[in-house]
Amino acid sequence: MHTILLSFPLPAQVLEVLETRFNAPILETYAMTEVSHQITSDLLPEVPHLPGSVGLPHGDIEVKLSNAQDKCVNCGSDGKVCIRGSGVMAGYISNPAANESAFTADGFFHTGDYGKMDSNGFLFLTGRIKKFTD
Repeated sequence: MHTILLSFPLPAQVLEVLETRFNAPILETYAMTEVSHQITSDLLPEVPHLPGSVGLPHGDIEVKLSNAQDKCVNCGSDGKVCIRGSGVMAGYISNPAANESAFTADGFFHTGDYGKMDSNGFLFLTGRIKKFTD
């Protein structure tokens, strides 16, 4: 049995209590409407999950973290979560202004979240930039 949570990152203490109580791993995932499938998730049993992480990128999804100028930040540093891949929408219909602000020059989509990645590629969400997407 697996339990899948779709929400903000689960605090490590709560994750431990739930896994102990239900004797099943908690699989955290990261997804959004603008992506046809999950962005990241835990990949049990192949890869151990890390409390506080929403896992590793799926399929051809690329995740980068950037600063205010859309330049990549160093591993372990907070940045804006940006994604690119075949499952990411091409843009908002009839809304060029939203598309211009939603995508970087190299085609990455701004998710509206802050996060950081560890050296193994695990993504940790650290906050929200905005409450709603465009």
